[in-house]
Amino acid sequence: WFYNTSESLNPFSLAISSDGQFVAAGLGLYGEDSGRVCIFNRTNSSPLLDYSTNSTIFSIAISSDGRYVVAGAQDGKIYIFETNNTLPIWFYQTGHEVWSVAISSNGERVAVGSFDNNIYLFNSSSGVPLWIYDTEDNVYSVKISSDDQYIIAGSDSDDGKNLFLFNYNNPIPIWTYNIEYGVLNVDFSSNGEYIAVNGWYCVYLFKKGSDKPLWSINSDWTIYSLAISSNGQYVLAGSFSDAFLIPYNYVHSPRFDLGIITIILNCIYGMIILSILHYINKKKG
Repeated sequence: WFYNTSESLNPFSLAISSDGQFVAAGLGLYGEDSGRVCIFNRTNSSPLLDYSTNSTIFSIAISSDGRYVVAGAQDGKIYIFETNNTLPIWFYQTGHEVWSVAISSNGERVAVGSFDNNIYLFNSSSGVPLWIYDTEDNVYSVKISSDDQYIIAGSDSDDGKNLFLFNYNNPIPIWTYNIEYGVLNVDFSSNGEYIAVNGWYCVYLFKKGSDKPLWSINSDWTIYSLAISSNGQYVLAGSFSDAFLIPYNYVHSPRFDLGIITIILNCIYGMIILSILHYINKKKG
């Protein structure tokens, strides 16, 4: 099936439950005072829930069993829904746009990253935060490990710590790290052992137990998307012009930098031109 969202509201964010039974969509237009949260059963294009908001839904997540959906809006609101209810269980007002939300696989905990610089952790049954951590800059991405014990989050700070690993029951980070120019995306492997991270022009892989990266690579273009395989063996990253598939035990760069390739090609081109000119001069002589 397909669902027409209409030209006035675009799908900004999508999520699907682990069993594929439920789909959640966050709709809106950037800068507009309208939005919707829609929840579908995979067997029917008619929404189980179609909830209108006063702001674009930037981020959405769904629990593994499809019971709970959490959504973050441009106006700073967080909403949490049950798929069998047409109204939110609760909502909470943060201080700025909410660009990232995550929900634990069992649906018990909700993590939120806001442009008010804060990381929030909630119990899904209550709109009162369990804790709040100030990163001192916009928070772009949060994820919860599949065992529901850990939270990884990244902020846009380019002059201090911008990657944070937490145990769910403690608002003090287990460790922090500085990614050059800030963090755009984070992701956990399903076993929770590996953490993939990308900044504007780089990709990193960490093991949960250490703040020292296993490796990092650089890109000539901004990296917009990131994912890690369930077993943590591969990291996939996409930029404006490149895609990287990187093994967890990567040692050497999977490609030449574009700048190096350009220099090599220019040198070869120059040598060919010089050879042609030399041949022409020799014929004339």
